[in-house]
Amino acid sequence: MTYNNPNINGSNCSELNILESLRKKNPLVICITNDVVRTFTANGLLAIGASPVMSECSEDLKDLIVHAS
Repeated sequence: MTYNNPNINGSNCSELNILESLRKKNPLVICITNDVVRTFTANGLLAIGASPVMSECSEDLKDLIVHAS
């Protein structure tokens, strides 16, 4: 689906098409992070249509990476 923004003189907004495509795929994103930014990162990924998995340990990466999109 292509969106037209009347404020851009009929130009297509490809950014919206990218977000629509991302939301349809709902990719699983592995995040190795700390307590300070965990919630912010997770909420940002959820807002664009991804499914975040958060961990503090790089050792978890071995088990999680096979499920990442």
